[in-house]
Amino acid sequence: FFFFFFFFKQKTAYEISACLVGSEMCIRDSIWALGCIFAAVLFQQKIVFQGKDNVDQLGVIAKVVGTDELYEYINGYKLKKNVAMLKQVGRHPKKPWPKFKAVFNEAYFTDNSIDLLSKMLLVDPSKRIMAKDALQHPYFKESDL
Repeated sequence: FFFFFFFFKQKTAYEISACLVGSEMCIRDSIWALGCIFAAVLFQQKIVFQGKDNVDQLGVIAKVVGTDELYEYINGYKLKKNVAMLKQVGRHPKKPWPKFKAVFNEAYFTDNSIDLLSKMLLVDPSKRIMAKDALQHPYFKESDL
C-alpha cells in the first residue's frame, strides 16, 4: 500500500478506502458506497460527502466520522502518512449521526437505521458490516419499510 493520493482521477464521494490507500476497491468498499447512499436517503441530501478534490473529500469525511478513526486506521495498518495532507484535513471529533436529524428527515431516523449506518460508514473496511450481515440487520425488519 501507499498512503494518500497519487491518483490519476478524483475519487467519488463513495470511495474512501481507495482514496486512503491507493488500492483497488474491495467488497467492503461497496458497503461504504451503499452507506453513503443510505445516509443520503436518511438525511434527505443528494450527496453526503462531497469534496472539491481528494484532500477536501477526505476533510469532509473526517468532519463527520472524526479523525480519531482515520488515525487509528492509518496507524493500525502502518500506512505511510502524508503529513501535509493530514495537516490540511485537520483534527475533528466524530459527529453523532443524530446531529443530522431535522424536521424534514426525522421519520427516517430510527435506532436501527442509525445502527446500520454506523456499521456501514467505518473508515477501516475490515470493521464494516458484511453485506450478508447487513441484509439480516433489524432495520430491514422494521414495519414501516
